[in-house]
Amino acid sequence: MVWQAPVILPEAAFEALLAAGLVKAARRSEARGWTRGVLKSTVIPFALVLAAASFAGWAAQRACPQAVRLTDAMRLCRGDGQHREPARAASDRR
Repeated sequence: MVWQAPVILPEAAFEALLAAGLVKAARRSEARGWTRGVLKSTVIPFALVLAAASFAGWAAQRACPQAVRLTDAMRLCRGDGQHREPARAASDRR
């Protein structure tokens, strides 16, 4: 253990300083409340995902109105305007 001290001590000192800094930040965030921080951090990504999903749904509905799911629209309708009928399940073929 003694011969490992030069390797262990700098790492332990770094971790102690890091923990002290994180404790200060955690106390400040507790005083302000965590909900504001969470909302502030997630509102832009949420808006981007919502916009992308809305656009994908709109485009799929416009390109392939008979599709029920996005995978149906991708599988059934081509971008060149050709529409294909959905594949029937094995139980429907009888």
